Formats: sequence, C-alpha cells, structure tokens
Amino acid sequence: MKKLITIASAIFAVSAIAAPLDLNGDFEKVKADAKGNIAPVGWIKNRIVSKDAEVCASKDEGCFRNGKFGLTVETAEKGCLSFRAIPFFEIAEGDTIKMEIYAKGSGRYSLQYIAYGLDAKNNNHFISTLGIGRTSTAAEKWSLHSGVTKFSVPKKAVGKYNRFAVLPVIFVNGNAEICFDDFKMEIIKAAK
Repeated sequence: MKKLITIASAIFAVSAIAAPLDLNGDFEKVKADAKGNIAPVGWIKNRIVSKDAEVCASKDEGCFRNGKFGLTVETAEKGCLSFRAIPFFEIAEGDTIKMEIYAKGSGRYSLQYIAYGLDAKNNNHFISTLGIGRTSTAAEKWSLHSGVTKFSVPKKAVGKYNRFAVLPVIFVNGNAEICFDDFKMEIIKAAK
C-alpha cells in the first residue's frame, strides 16, 4: 500500500509541475480601463517598448476560438507591441519552458519571455528578453504556434543572482492585424 501511495504521489507531483500556469491565456477575464478599452486581466502593454500598436480583448465574431473573448492586435508598419503577463514564475537553470498560442490574421509575431534575477529581498531585476521558437506569420484560419526551450542563466547574470523568474510575452512587429486566443505556458522542472 505504501508503494502505491508513493507512486500516486509522484505522478501527482509530475502532473502538477507540468500543468499550464494560470495566466488568463484564454483572455476570458476582462476589465475596462479608464478610457473604456477592454483588456484581459493579468496582461499589460509594455508602453516603453510598444509603439503605434493597439491591443484589446474582443468578442467580435471571428476574433476568438473558444469562449467569448479573444485578443486583437493592430500595429502600424513600423510599430510593435510587447504584451506581457503580469505574474512572475520562478525558474531554475535547466527547467523547460513551453508556450503555445493560436493566431489568425496578417502579420508577424513571436513568443518570448523576460528573465529576471531575484535578490535576497525578492526584488526582481531585469536581465533580458529572450525568444522561444520562431517568429510566425498569422494565417486566415486559426493556427497553432508553439515553442520549447531550456532556461539557461544569461551570461550577464551568472554569479549575480541565485534565483530567477520569467514572465511570458507576445511580441508583434511591423504592419499586423492579428487575433490571438488560448495562450498556454508551462514550466517543467529539470530532473535533479
């Protein structure tokens, strides 16, 4: 009986580690900002990096795959959008990051993550923005874009921090009109 409980506990632990993180990646939780724009809860536009870009949660027909909302993005010819989830997720050297998203429309986008070093007081310090997978071009029908990478500490942070965290980014550049839905991210812990 003890062996059965141990095996069941191990299976539960592995499935808990590999489960998608709670990011409101289906964009169903929304709220209006001060200007009345509807945005997905837990996601923000990086105003420093983004230019000539509009993003909102939309329930217009064709702008979502499932549920009632999808994410719509429009960028100008020389514009770009860095749209990121707010929560940080701790990560260690060798952990695997998996991301996937459905997209349709026209334009180029990529999945990225921002790496932060955590100091002894749990303050985060920006290290770098890194890509995962390839940049994709959206299509007329919903298509799945996914990427997998192992986390390695960026060279400029080696020896500076003992702990790290990441957050996901949807990056759109150039002239684009894209709808996104069903974003997922997983962090799979490296075997010790």
